[in-house]
Amino acid sequence: MSLQNPINDGSTLARPISVPPSSGESMNRDSGLGIRLPSVSSRPASAAPQQSKHHRNFSSPSYRAINTGASLDLMGHLQRSGPAIVKTRRVSFVMWSVYLNGDESLAGRALDLDLNVHGAPNFRAPRQGDLNVFGVAQPRTQGLRAILSVLRCRPGIQDPSHVVWFSTREEPIVYISGRPFVLRDASQPRRTLSISDRAENLEAIEMRLKNDILQEATRYGGLVLTHNEVASDSGEGAILPTWTAVDTNNVKTSRELWTYMKNEGWNVDDNYLDAYLNVIKTTDPHKTSLVFSCGMGAMRTTYAMVAACIVRRKRVMEQGWTDPFGLVGSSTFNAAGNALKGTNTPLSRSDTPPIMGVSKSGVSTPSNSQIQMSMEQASAQQDLSRSLLRLTYLLQQTLQEPASHSAIELLMTNPTLLENLRKAFMGNYGIILSLLGCLDHGVQAKKLVDKVIDSNDHVLNIREDILVERMKYSLTSMEEEKGEAFLNRAGKSLEK
Repeated sequence: MSLQNPINDGSTLARPISVPPSSGESMNRDSGLGIRLPSVSSRPASAAPQQSKHHRNFSSPSYRAINTGASLDLMGHLQRSGPAIVKTRRVSFVMWSVYLNGDESLAGRALDLDLNVHGAPNFRAPRQGDLNVFGVAQPRTQGLRAILSVLRCRPGIQDPSHVVWFSTREEPIVYISGRPFVLRDASQPRRTLSISDRAENLEAIEMRLKNDILQEATRYGGLVLTHNEVASDSGEGAILPTWTAVDTNNVKTSRELWTYMKNEGWNVDDNYLDAYLNVIKTTDPHKTSLVFSCGMGAMRTTYAMVAACIVRRKRVMEQGWTDPFGLVGSSTFNAAGNALKGTNTPLSRSDTPPIMGVSKSGVSTPSNSQIQMSMEQASAQQDLSRSLLRLTYLLQQTLQEPASHSAIELLMTNPTLLENLRKAFMGNYGIILSLLGCLDHGVQAKKLVDKVIDSNDHVLNIREDILVERMKYSLTSMEEEKGEAFLNRAGKSLEK
C-alpha cells in the first residue's frame, strides 16, 4: 500500500509495515521530509506515555514494535504471564496456589559462627563432646561439596572419612542449577508447607514436582517462575518473582542429587530422620561423621544434633571412654540411666565410697563423696547465677517497649514472677518434672539433656525458646492473631 505525498511532487512513500495505519495521522511539515508521523492527538489510549530522550524504555513492547519490527524475545509474554502463573499454578499433589521458593532464609542465619562455609548457612558442630556431629541449613550443591571437603570426605584423597547425611525436613525439595527450591503457600510464603514425614512419600512427591516444573517450563520457553527473598537490614526482605531457566539436566530431586554425588566418588550416605536411631547405633563415632540439615538449620536440626549427641555419648562410654560432656555426679550413667563400670570417674573406682580419712599429720582429708558433693554445690550455684543473668537478657530482648520498663526493674518489683521465670528458664515445667519421676536417674538425665542443649545453641536454644515464645504470647493482646502462633511454637519446642 502506498500513500500520495501531500507536497504534490508525485512521489510515493511506502509506510513501514511495523506501523499500523491510523486515520488520525498528520504530516510533520516542519521536517520537510514528507514522512508521516503520528500526532499527539492521535496517540492510542493504550500507548505508553512519552518519555524523555535520555530515559527511553527500550524494553517497552510498544517502543520495540515501532523501531525493530517483530519482537524476537519472550519478555512481553513473560511480563503478561507472570501475575497469573501463581494463581493458576496447580502441581499434581497440591490443590492451592503455590510459590516455588528459593530455599534460603536470610533472617534465620547466625552471624557469629566460628566457621562460615559458602553455600552452607549455619554450618556448625557442638561446642563440647567432639562426637563428630554437625548441623547445617539446606545447602546448595557447592555448599554440600564444601562441607564434605571440610569433613575429609572428598574423593581422591588418602583414607577419606565416611559421612551420613540426614534430612529432617517434612517437605519436598528440588535442586535447580544446584540451588534448593521448596513449595510455599502463596498466601503464607514464609511458612513451611509440611506434606509428609515419610521418606518414601517425600521422594515420590519430589519426582512428581520435578515433572510438573519441566512441564510448566515448556509453556514459557524453558523458564519457570520462582520466588526469592531479598536481603534486608530490618530482617525479612521482600519476595521477588524471578524467572529461572530449567531443563532435564539441571533439575534434580534429592535422591538424584545423592546418587550423582556417590557416582562422583563422594563417600556419603543419605537418610531421613525417621531412621536416624538405627543408623547412629551402627556407625563408629570415631570414623563416621553425622550431618543434619533442615530449611534454616534451626529447630529441627538442633533437635536432631542434641539427640545424636546423647546416643553417641552412650556409645563411646560403653566402649570405655570417659564422659565427653564431663558431667559431675552423673558421668557414671549413660543416656538410658544404666550404671557403667570402668569409666574414669571417682564413683566408678569402687562400689562403696571411701569414708573420711586422716593423714600422717593428723589433718582429716575429705572423702571422694564429699569432694563430689562440694563440686556439685559449686556447679549448682554457678548455674543459678548464669540463669539469672541470661533470664534478664532474654526478658529485655522480648519486651516490646524497653524504654517503658527495664527487665531488671520488672524482676525486682515482682519476686514471684522472677522465681517462676527462673524455673521456666531452667526447663522445670510440670510435664518435664512428671516425666523425670517416671525415669530411673531422672535428675541426672535432665542434667545431661540441658548440658547437650547448651552445647548446641549456636542458632537456637531449644530450652530457652520455650520461654521466649511463651513471653511473646503473654505480651500480645487478645485481638492479635500472631499470639496463637507464639503459643504453638512454644508447645513444639516443649515437645522436642
